[in-house]
Amino acid sequence: MEDQKRQLTQEMLTDGLTGVANRRHFNESITAQFDSAHETGVPLSLLFMDVDHFKKINDTYGHQMGDRVFADLATALKERVPQNAVVARYGGEEFAIVLPQTDRTAAVQLAESIRQRIRELDIKTDEGQQIAVTISIGVAICSCGMFASSDQMIKAADQDIYVAKVSGRNCTRIFSPTTGKQSA
Repeated sequence: MEDQKRQLTQEMLTDGLTGVANRRHFNESITAQFDSAHETGVPLSLLFMDVDHFKKINDTYGHQMGDRVFADLATALKERVPQNAVVARYGGEEFAIVLPQTDRTAAVQLAESIRQRIRELDIKTDEGQQIAVTISIGVAICSCGMFASSDQMIKAADQDIYVAKVSGRNCTRIFSPTTGKQSA
């Protein structure tokens, strides 16, 4: 009975397509980690990622291929993050990574490592046609009481994605704690 309960709980917190945390698990995790970071003063970083031109992938290769892209992307994300991180499908074509005890330098290095890894993914159609995948990444770092809530931190990282998209896609943008604006 306990095993069934544990399995059911796991299923409730996991995205069925990608095997990473779902939005519910993400919300619980970011709230708990944000509160902990505020109490302890330890930095917390958040990466938001959006697949560039995903609609074109779906339109060109079909939704099943789009699903494969999501699954491969999720696998690549899980391979790159530290064990204490939470990788989640935030919604649609957006993914998020909660990085406890991670400062700006480490978060940016990880974001760039992930961005490069995704660009190098070897995803092919059943006919052998290569599908190029890139992502735009927004990064927000919670340190020194910069954000009053986890919702503000989420909003900052999400806005950074749009800045990355406007900047040409396939890049990382970081919310700057000194100006409240994005930086490269």
